[in-house]
Amino acid sequence: MRGYLSWGGFVYHYIFKKFGTAGSIFGQYYMADRKDPGRFKLDHSSSTYIPYTIVPEHAMYTGKIYILVNSATQSMSEWNTMNLQHTFPTSVTIGEQTAGADGDEKSLNLPGNYKIYFTGNAIFYPDGQAAQGKGVKIDKVVPTKIDDIIEGVHTQLTYAISKISDL
Repeated sequence: MRGYLSWGGFVYHYIFKKFGTAGSIFGQYYMADRKDPGRFKLDHSSSTYIPYTIVPEHAMYTGKIYILVNSATQSMSEWNTMNLQHTFPTSVTIGEQTAGADGDEKSLNLPGNYKIYFTGNAIFYPDGQAAQGKGVKIDKVVPTKIDDIIEGVHTQLTYAISKISDL
């Protein structure tokens, strides 16, 4: 999940469809109240969380899952990370602080032909912990080491592989 996904539907159409559970809510999505700027309201629409066209098969997976994140994990990648964490509760999220930039960009037209842009949604985990402005929950912080960059070693991937190999 490091970087912005080229297609945001990957997690929904492949992962959630196979392993998800109907009615499963992995986050709380508060959208901007356009009638009262500065206020947010919880979006209860199930299509905000899971597209209507997807019927989860609820398959079971008992293997190890590591979700790799870093500062390039932002917006849809953070939303999908939250979905994966919920779909696979035994998964381990490793890496570095994510951007905390989940939520859509909105604009507001002001007098004088000015336009301001702002994050138009507040994103929380089901337990109320903020993801917007803070980043996703990380189980194991694995910082990138300068020596690893110089040597071409991928710190987080190397860590995940070592843990998967520990059987």
